[in-house]
Amino acid sequence: MNQGFLTVTGYSRDEVIGKTAGDINIWEDFGQRQHVIDSLSKKKTLNNFPARFRMKDGRIAETLLSVQYLDLMGNPYLLMTTRDITEQVRMQKSLKENEEKFRLTFNHASDAMFLLEADGANPPIIRDLNETACKLHQYSRKELLGQPMSLLIVKSEEIDIKENTQRIMSGESILFESQHRKKDGHTFPIEISAQKVNIGEVDYILSIDRDISERKKTEAELRRYREGLEKLVKERTAELEQVNKSLQLKNKELIRYNDLFINREFRIKELREEVRKLKKQLGEAGW
Repeated sequence: MNQGFLTVTGYSRDEVIGKTAGDINIWEDFGQRQHVIDSLSKKKTLNNFPARFRMKDGRIAETLLSVQYLDLMGNPYLLMTTRDITEQVRMQKSLKENEEKFRLTFNHASDAMFLLEADGANPPIIRDLNETACKLHQYSRKELLGQPMSLLIVKSEEIDIKENTQRIMSGESILFESQHRKKDGHTFPIEISAQKVNIGEVDYILSIDRDISERKKTEAELRRYREGLEKLVKERTAELEQVNKSLQLKNKELIRYNDLFINREFRIKELREEVRKLKKQLGEAGW
C-alpha cells in the first residue's frame, strides 16, 4: 500500500502488512467484496466500482474502487486503487434531498409555480409548472410545457418581460403585479414573486404567482367605503358649517334685540325720572 492508503484509512503500515481485508474488517459490505471477486473471475479488470470501506476509527468511506489483475514473475497480484468520494456522495445526497423537498413543495403549493428558462430577448420558456398553475390558467400541463410565458400574459403587460428577466438573471429577486389570461380569454390580476434558482447546474427563473382577484375586489370595496365616508364627512361638515352660520346670525339678532330691550328699559327709566321731577316742580309751584 502507499502512504495515501495509510493516511485515508488511519492504519499504520505494520497494522496492515501481511493482513487480509477480512483481518482488518475493512469491507463495510461483504456483498460488495464478493461482487469484486466474481467480476475479476470473469475479466481481469474492474473500474470505478462504488465500494464502502470501514476506516480504523469506524468511519465509513464512500469510494470508487478500480482493480487490475497482474501476473508478476508467475505470481498473481491485484493492483487496487481507491478514490475517496465521501464528500461528493454526501453532497449528492444532500442535493437529492433538497431537490425532493423542492419538488414536494413545488407540486403541492397553493400558489401557481413556474420554472422558466431565459431565452435571450424573447419571453422565458415554461420548463415546468405545478398543478395549481394549470388549474389557475385552465390549461393542461402538456399544453403549457415549452411555451413562452407570454402566452399567459396580457398583451399590454409584455413590455416589462425583457427588463424583469434581465433583473432576475442578474441575481435580483423581484415582486410585482401583472395581468394574466386564462385559456378562455378571461383576464385576472396576479402578484408575482420571481428569483433565479440553480437546478442541476442550470439557471432557471422560479416564478410564484398568486391570484389577487379577491384582494383587488376587497381593496376596491374598501376604497368605495372610504370615498363614501369622506363624502359623508364633507356633507356633514358643510351642514354643520351652515348650521353654525345660522346660529351665528340668530345670535347676532338676539344680541341686537337684547340691546334694544335694554336701551328701551333705560329710556323708560329716564322718562319716568323726568316725569317725577316735573311733578315735583309743579307741586312746588302750586300747580
